[in-house]
Amino acid sequence: RELGQALVAALRSNRKLTKISIEICDAPLRTQVDTEMRRNADAARRRRQAAKCPAESAMGHQTRSELEKQILGCTTVAEMADLIQQEPERGTKTWLTWMVHRAFLNDPALTAFDATQQDGFNGDPVMFPKLAAALAK
Repeated sequence: RELGQALVAALRSNRKLTKISIEICDAPLRTQVDTEMRRNADAARRRRQAAKCPAESAMGHQTRSELEKQILGCTTVAEMADLIQQEPERGTKTWLTWMVHRAFLNDPALTAFDATQQDGFNGDPVMFPKLAAALAK
């Protein structure tokens, strides 16, 4: 248990740790380790993406709010539901980020997506391609 807790602390302090090979029998501790590993893997993916296209990445991520960053960090629909208790104000960039990420995660509760009054696709080079990829799944 102490080794597992030390592992969780190490994962939290160093977001570059993305792979481990250890079996943890304690279910809550295993869940914590898995969560931290997903966060680290997401952080590594974002670093790789930023390295590939620094200008696009800087433009897209520089203007994101903390909530938008948290939304994009969610890896499951349930995780996002825990983060967002009620729908963000329609027409905002946060709403667009939330809706596109729900589509990307294939949220079964998402039955309609009307962004006709939304002009946020123009200012964010990541959202429209992400929506296109989500719809292509």
